[in-house]
Amino acid sequence: MDKLYYQLIDNCGQTISSATETLQRGRHGVHKQILSEEIGKLKAIIEVMDQNNLVDLRTINSKYLKYSGKYKRELCKNS
Repeated sequence: MDKLYYQLIDNCGQTISSATETLQRGRHGVHKQILSEEIGKLKAIIEVMDQNNLVDLRTINSKYLKYSGKYKRELCKNS
């Protein structure tokens, strides 16, 4: 099970790197594609972690619902 935690850590790092690259070099094309792929890998890890009872998907979804509206209101109005 430790492998899943390490994979999560690695994928978070790759996602941060891709987001930084996208922000610096362009939000379209190849950088957007790479960032999307990294986020997809994160979603997969989260699902596998849920299946192995390492995280609680209900809690994740509850936080998602709470913060998705907040982020849309607060972060997207200035982009």
